[in-house]
Amino acid sequence: SSRSVHTQADYSLVYLIRLLTAWEKCNNTSGDGNDEEVNKSIMLIFARYLCTILADSSSPGMTVANKRITQLFKQIPSLVERWLKYLQSSEPDLAYLGLTSVLLHHFKTSENDKQRYEEAKTLGIDLYCKLVLGTRTKPYDSALNPCNEIIDSIDLNSFNTKVYPVLSRSLLRNPEVIIEGPLVSKSESLEKAALDCFRSLSKQISSGEVVIEITTYLFNVLQGTDQKIGKLSVISQRQNILSAIGTLSFSSSSISQQAILQLLEKHFYPLIQQEVHEGLICHMLQQMAGWCTRLNTIQPSLTEFFKVGSNYSNVMLLLTINR
Repeated sequence: SSRSVHTQADYSLVYLIRLLTAWEKCNNTSGDGNDEEVNKSIMLIFARYLCTILADSSSPGMTVANKRITQLFKQIPSLVERWLKYLQSSEPDLAYLGLTSVLLHHFKTSENDKQRYEEAKTLGIDLYCKLVLGTRTKPYDSALNPCNEIIDSIDLNSFNTKVYPVLSRSLLRNPEVIIEGPLVSKSESLEKAALDCFRSLSKQISSGEVVIEITTYLFNVLQGTDQKIGKLSVISQRQNILSAIGTLSFSSSSISQQAILQLLEKHFYPLIQQEVHEGLICHMLQQMAGWCTRLNTIQPSLTEFFKVGSNYSNVMLLLTINR
């Protein structure tokens, strides 16, 4: 089971910390502990065990991981600076996403070390941009789950200077990996993380045109018109796409009334009228409501849409409209 795997990884870290402590003492005595490549290999092994512990977001993985890394740094204080240095010069590896997340959590909670936190934050965002946002293939779920601390550390300046340029290029090159992949994942935790990212994204984007572009793309995914993705047949996947569309309506950016009307008339109205799944119809109306609240005046096309809807035989639609 996943719990036994995490327990085994934790036991492995306990023994690895003991070995590292003993090895460090021996090296300090003999003076032979300066092999950087060996030290990097040990750091990578430690990082992979951490990722195994963090892989299941439903477990208290970060608490356990932070406990182990606190024990390690207490035994070998000099390792903190060395590992930060090694992370800067090592080849990018998905395991380092987990290690960097634990370092961020550690510097924020255990030590309240702002300088090292900023250093780890820069490393983490750079790794995330390269290994997740900049990838041409969808990373496996367990590699993404440990990234929460890195995502939480992204501020407006980091988003504008580092994340957004990479995100923009990736959306043009392979949008199905960046947007569709997490939202239609079989992992509930990854789906939730993807929606959380969209909530953060809606707050960060200052351009209304960009919000409309992303929303339009999501509608294309939902309608199956994007040839790279194809048609979505699983209800939960379609609900996730709709939730992301609704989340973008809360963007603080300025969006023209005409652009909102076009979204309603071109996408929302036809989708709702064609949909036969009652649950999806309700969800569509809920997400459409967020966009409707941005309208300054009552629009004739919106009024007509509800008039037409009242003639539908679909009972759930009728009940939802009458509410």
